Amino acid sequence: MATISEALAVAVRQHQAGQLHAAETIYRQILGVAPNHSDALHLLGVIAHQVGRPEDAIAQIKRAVAIKGDDPTYHSNLGAAYHAAGRYEEAAATCRQAVALQPDSPEAHNNLGAALKELDELDEAIVCYRRAIELNGAYVDAHKNLGSALWRKGNLVDAEMELREAVRLNPRLAEAHYLLGGVLKELKRPAEAVAAYEMAIVCRPDYAEALNNLGNLFRDGGQIDEAIALYDRALAANSAYAEAVNNKASAHAAAGRFDEALAGYQQALALKPEYAEAQYNQALSFAQLGQFEAASQSCQQTLRLDPNHARAYRLLLDMEREADPAEMLEKLESLLEGDELSREDRENLYFALGNLFDRRHEYERAFDAYARGNQLVETSFDAEKHAAHIQQIVTTFSAEFFASSTLRGSESERPVFIVGMPRSGTTLVEQILCSHPQIFGAGELDTIHRLSESIASRLKSSLPYPSSVAGLETSHAAQLATEYLAQAGSRAGDEARITDKMPSNFLHLGLIALLFPRARIIHCRRDPRDSCLSCYFQHFNHLPFSFDLTNLAHYYRGYAEVMKHWRSVLPLPIFEVDYEQLVENQESVSRALVEHCGLDWDQQCLEFFKAERAVRTASLWQVRQPIYASSKARWRHYEPFLGPLSELFDLLPPAGD
Repeated sequence: MATISEALAVAVRQHQAGQLHAAETIYRQILGVAPNHSDALHLLGVIAHQVGRPEDAIAQIKRAVAIKGDDPTYHSNLGAAYHAAGRYEEAAATCRQAVALQPDSPEAHNNLGAALKELDELDEAIVCYRRAIELNGAYVDAHKNLGSALWRKGNLVDAEMELREAVRLNPRLAEAHYLLGGVLKELKRPAEAVAAYEMAIVCRPDYAEALNNLGNLFRDGGQIDEAIALYDRALAANSAYAEAVNNKASAHAAAGRFDEALAGYQQALALKPEYAEAQYNQALSFAQLGQFEAASQSCQQTLRLDPNHARAYRLLLDMEREADPAEMLEKLESLLEGDELSREDRENLYFALGNLFDRRHEYERAFDAYARGNQLVETSFDAEKHAAHIQQIVTTFSAEFFASSTLRGSESERPVFIVGMPRSGTTLVEQILCSHPQIFGAGELDTIHRLSESIASRLKSSLPYPSSVAGLETSHAAQLATEYLAQAGSRAGDEARITDKMPSNFLHLGLIALLFPRARIIHCRRDPRDSCLSCYFQHFNHLPFSFDLTNLAHYYRGYAEVMKHWRSVLPLPIFEVDYEQLVENQESVSRALVEHCGLDWDQQCLEFFKAERAVRTASLWQVRQPIYASSKARWRHYEPFLGPLSELFDLLPPAGD
């Protein structure tokens, strides 16, 4: 008959081989003979921890510690069980005992670091992880955990280094690849982040969090279908994953499918009723669909769930135009006086505060709030590089180029391109036009930009756009036009026209003329000070030039230069719409717009604000109202603060001259 020592040795071998059930059976047999066998109790607790029964693990290992309290391994593993049970204070206390008993144990230091990290004692946790690595430089978990703690601390460079060491030591460690992806995303290196998340999924194909985060990168990069497929995979792995449901809904919203988005947010809230971000996204979808009462209620609920939700304050202020909530002003100022807000939340609150002061006609305080918000934004705009790009466009698309070109991508008359500076009236013009039964409003499409960026690779050319267009042949132009029409018309019916109101397409009118020689171009103009100031007040994350008045002035100057060039060389007529004239004489300008599109007049275009159509730009509230003149010459309220705008525009004519 085997002795207890022999039986324990057999059980340990099976345990190490992963045969947990067989090992557990022997440990229990040993305890049947020797109820106080500390090693059997301890190892039985370790198995309970491994199979996800942390409270059972705690009970067994505590019995072992009571019998043999000087064994550091017992204390270390008990700390890990407390950690798994979410009992972090007890985990930290137990791990401190393990470290005291065995100061040279890397595992004890690592486990203590893990508990301290959960208690948000990051500095001490980092010390523990570093000590574990000093004791064992090949300790993969310690490198991974140190990288995670450094990331939370905001030290992205060192976090990347530690996580790369973890994946070097163990290329199959899915969690390290996943954490590395998050760090690289924050470092604004999306291509590398994609690769890291993909490796995490290779290591663990059902890694729901990695699938979700990879989906977010694809969604943010405009690859909506690919993103939705990844969210679906994440949900196949975890059907109760509310964050993936929310993000899938946001992908639908990015594609303009607001009804599907709204249904998705409601599903996320059914899974996780206290999910403030899904509640806010639901509010935004209601607003985009023109359901402002429901949007307001959803915003209020968001703020009940998260009183610091800065974007909910902004959306509420954007919608409740007639209100003057003194209590909201007090709340915003109180939040900004604290130090618990993230940089992004602080940005949004300053913009909300600027909005509120503007409505109260306290213009100096409003401008100060907007300026503070803009100064917090971490972005960059290279004015010289942009000016060089403008010059390259002008040089490439010369009068001689168009005179010699025979390219005609498509004879379709469906595309109508509405261009101009941001906040120049492009949304209003599109809303007027798409109230016509024969016009579909596709919104702001980045399709032309993405097609332009793809030309060099399609031609296997070393020349970037716009120089690469010189190599285009008829077959290339036809393919590009076909792809554009497929994407622009993916949600349209049989309407005769499709509007694309991406303002920055003013940079691509040369390419548009090649792809669609029968397209319509509508150029929206507005007083440059009003247009630029409105950009400055909007917190446009995707427009890096909009957070600084000098950069805005430089961007406007390039825009004015290239529009002047198009008027002289473009083989397409450009219909000019002045925002100020549209406000003053809506019907005559609207009739001219419809006529330019080659369609008969329809009286519905005068009641565009009644159209049942989703809107996803910063103008979502304004386009639900009849035309109003309050935005004309708004810049005069802020004239003392315009600085570089005034200096440049004193020398610069409007873009229509």
